[in-house]
Amino acid sequence: MPNSINRLFQACSPTEDQKAKMYRTIMEEQRRSSNNTIVSPAFSWKWWGRSAAAFAIIVVVSVYAFVSMKEEAAFALYAYGTDTEITDSGVELSTGIIKDDGSMQGQLLQFHVQGDDIEKIRFSSKHQYMDFTDWTGKRPERSMKKQFTVTYGASESDYDYLVINWHPELTIRELTDHPDRTIAGLSEELQQDLIVMEIEYRDGATATKAIYITLQNNGKISASLQDYIVTEEDAFVHSPSPGAIPQMKSKEAGEPQNMDSVEYTEEEIKAAEKIAWKYYTRFPKDREIVQLNHTDGFGQVSNFIPDEYKNWQIIVFQAYEKSMYPADTARHILLARENSSEEWIVINEGY
Repeated sequence: MPNSINRLFQACSPTEDQKAKMYRTIMEEQRRSSNNTIVSPAFSWKWWGRSAAAFAIIVVVSVYAFVSMKEEAAFALYAYGTDTEITDSGVELSTGIIKDDGSMQGQLLQFHVQGDDIEKIRFSSKHQYMDFTDWTGKRPERSMKKQFTVTYGASESDYDYLVINWHPELTIRELTDHPDRTIAGLSEELQQDLIVMEIEYRDGATATKAIYITLQNNGKISASLQDYIVTEEDAFVHSPSPGAIPQMKSKEAGEPQNMDSVEYTEEEIKAAEKIAWKYYTRFPKDREIVQLNHTDGFGQVSNFIPDEYKNWQIIVFQAYEKSMYPADTARHILLARENSSEEWIVINEGY
C-alpha cells in the first residue's frame, strides 16, 4: 500500500478506545433488546438516535485525524553515520567534541531526514552556520550558510545521503581568540542554537520543526527535535543575514587580488592541505579521499568563490575519491584566509 494511502487509512480508522466504546454500546443495546420482546417506538427512536450520535462522533474523530495526518506526515531525524534518532526527549551526541581552546574533533552535529514524499525543506540557523552535502552528487552543495533550501523529491532512497552539518564557527572563534575563556563561560547564544526546518510535502501539506542545540560544558552536543511556530520575531527565518564567515578582526577590504598570480610557500600549502584533510574526515568509507593535489590556477572553480571571499587569499586542491583515483574527475576544495597571519578555512567543496 503506498505510504500516502496507508497514512490516510490509519488516520481514518477508529482508535482502539473508539472500537471498545462502540463494542460496549452495541452489546448494551443487544442486552436491552433481549429483555424486551416488543420494542416500543420511543425505545426504537432512542436507539437510532444514540446510534446516529455514535456514528457522528466517529466521523468527526476521523476527519480530525485526517487533518492531523495532513499536518503531521511521517518525519524523523537521525544523526548521520549512526542509528541515533533525534527526538523531542533530546539526546547527547558522541560524534564530535569541542575543547576549551577552540579545537574540534569529529563533527558535533551532522544529521539527515527520513520521511515520506517530502518535496523540499528550508533550513535556517539562528546563530551559527550550516553545510550541506549530497552524497548522491545530484544536488548543489552549500558551505557555511545560515539558510538554504534542499529539494528532496520522490526518490526517498536519496534522503539518507542528504546531510546537514552544523558548524559553530562563532563559538570556535570566541574560544580561539580568548585563551582564558572556557565553554562554561560563553554567552547563551554561543552555547545554544536553533535550526528551523520548514517542510513542504509533495501533496502540498506543510509542517515546521526545529532542532534545539546545546553545547554542554563537556564539549559535546545535546539536541532535540520539536514542533515549531515561526513568529514575526524570527528574523533569522524571514530575513537571514548573509552567510559569510565572521572575521576575527575588522579590516578594510583591499582591491580584488589577481588570484591566478598568487604564489604560496611550501609551508603555506601544507598548512592548507592539513585543513583540507581534516574536512574530508567526515566522508564515509566508501567515498574516502585518498589523494590531494594543489592546483596553481583556478579556472572554472573561480565561479564558486563566494563574493565575501573575493578579496581573500584563495588556495585550491583537487581531491580524489578512492574509487576514482587516478583516472576519473576530481573533486575540488577551496580554502581562504584573509591574510597570511590568519588560518585557512574551507569556503566551498564539490565537483
